[in-house]
Amino acid sequence: MHLIARARHGLLVSAALLVCGCAGHDSTPPVETGESDCPADVVVGDPSLSPELEPIVILPDGTWDDVADGDTIDLHTPLQGGKVILAGALVSNVLLQDCGRLRIGALLRDPSDPDERAVKNEERHVRYAPMADRPGWAAPVEINDERNMAPNLEACGFGAYDRDVENCPWILDIRLEDSATEDVLAEVRRSIVPTCPVDDPGDPGVPQELEQALCECQCAANYEAGRCDESDLATYVPPDPVCD
Repeated sequence: MHLIARARHGLLVSAALLVCGCAGHDSTPPVETGESDCPADVVVGDPSLSPELEPIVILPDGTWDDVADGDTIDLHTPLQGGKVILAGALVSNVLLQDCGRLRIGALLRDPSDPDERAVKNEERHVRYAPMADRPGWAAPVEINDERNMAPNLEACGFGAYDRDVENCPWILDIRLEDSATEDVLAEVRRSIVPTCPVDDPGDPGVPQELEQALCECQCAANYEAGRCDESDLATYVPPDPVCD
């Protein structure tokens, strides 16, 4: 099932946070730019239980979609170019402190490898707040823009893989890590199929009508810098898929 067809979620901050002056999120989340409104420490869920994660992908408008096994995930164009997956999580059974920051890790694993090796990984401290519409759970807060709501997991245009990224199965591994020791406190995996969206705003230096071709070129196997020059994109034909 394609994620765009799913209901998109926004972040609703609990009444307790609203009293403290923290900005809340709805289907069109506001942008927060400072930390003077940091809430007091708050327990989300039952801290006597093991932490729980539910994987999500962040959308360009700051909302998110849940991720189920086999879902198609739209790739995202960051400011530096290339393509990333904004992969994060909803969390439960945690103590939110230090302005609600949690260390979230994301790995992209190759299912064709016997050891399912990670070809990319990133960790990021993300600010969380309790969800008013789902007691016991917390969701990421948008600070300045959506890229700060989750790790920006590099997928295409940053290095060469021996198989395609787009339209091939990969494993998305999301972790909650101890901020001090980096120990893994909780982990969840999903099988995903990244795809190049037609409506990605993309690199402002590339015409919109060429954005999907650029993505397909960058995400094809054995990427090399300079392979996807704009002058070649109008006539670019993706090679045969390489998923094995």
